[in-house]
Amino acid sequence: MEKRFKSGMSLGKFKEFHKGHELLIQSGIDACEKFTILVCSLKSENIPGIIRYKWMKQTFPNANVVHVTEELPQYPEEHPDFWNIWKSVIERYSPTLDVMFASEDYGKTLGDLMGINHIIVDKERKTIPISGTAVRNKPITNWDYISEAAKPYFVKRFVFIGPESVGKTEMCKRLSKAYDTVWVPEYGRQLYEERNGILDLEDFPKIALQQSKNEEELCQKANKILICDTDNLITGVFAKMYFPDRYKEVEEFFEAQILKTSKNYSMYFLLTPEVASIYDGTRLFLEERWAHFRALESELIKRKLPFNIIIGTGYKERILTASQEINSYLKDF
Repeated sequence: MEKRFKSGMSLGKFKEFHKGHELLIQSGIDACEKFTILVCSLKSENIPGIIRYKWMKQTFPNANVVHVTEELPQYPEEHPDFWNIWKSVIERYSPTLDVMFASEDYGKTLGDLMGINHIIVDKERKTIPISGTAVRNKPITNWDYISEAAKPYFVKRFVFIGPESVGKTEMCKRLSKAYDTVWVPEYGRQLYEERNGILDLEDFPKIALQQSKNEEELCQKANKILICDTDNLITGVFAKMYFPDRYKEVEEFFEAQILKTSKNYSMYFLLTPEVASIYDGTRLFLEERWAHFRALESELIKRKLPFNIIIGTGYKERILTASQEINSYLKDF
């Protein structure tokens, strides 16, 4: 079927990539033989432009997606030649243009300046009642309007840490089911069992990297929140407990990893060792559980990480406390 236009385009920041953006772009693709999307970004923006570019490529693989990284004026009052600057940018990336698709009035202004057609799509947000501001302010509340490619970026992560045999894994399983999402198992535990309890110091950085990799992969499948059993902080503390005399060899690695990954978590949940321990043959530090707890608490405080202490002697009590804290956090999002 012949399309109405030969070449069309849209441009935007797409910082909070949502269904309204998809409607705009799909309208252009449906009407044009060739469609170009300019993903425009500034270095100062909170969501890196390369991430937004990848969202767009993932969502519209057959479109001509271009990442514009020039530091350009964002509003007419910023530069006396604002409109001609943007006209020049558009013509550089799409020289044989017939039509511009936009959801705001700038589409008409640029279209008239360039002598091409313009089509304004859902300006009043009646078809898709969402805006980038709404997504930015409350991504969890507006979850269904966020584009699938962008959802992992807005997932809130909650990590559970604690000494040996405090029920982290069981809590993560139950909470992930309660929130209809996925959880990230403790890779170090898996490797420990595969190795029959034999780990070298060199294994701990590998554990940390694999744990982070698994977390990123499962984040792609998460529904609003991701439940994490362990992170690099606790892996580093365990490395220090297993090899106190050699920990200096990996300390720099763990400091860098913790600094890099700890900012991903909305909240740490530190479980107290009040529950009865389980002697399953793989636990080495059951007698030091309170010392281990205090070491973890000290690390969280030192690094100024957000955390809640989960107390109680049963799963029901602990899960209720954790759920209340998670719900309280999410109500603002």
